[in-house]
Amino acid sequence: MRTLDDIEYMAFPRLPAIAELGWSTAASHDWESFRTRLGEQAPRWRLQQVNFYPSPQVPWS
Repeated sequence: MRTLDDIEYMAFPRLPAIAELGWSTAASHDWESFRTRLGEQAPRWRLQQVNFYPSPQVPWS
């Protein structure tokens, strides 16, 4: 990785996923709920011009 774009692409959406695991209880971990909430972050990231991997497993807004 040589540029900020490379780093962002590798970090997003991984950073929010790691935060979710760290800030929530194990009992509340639910992929369906998380992927929906994660997908809702796309407009914010696009507005901020964050280079992220739009995984096909997430319903991006």
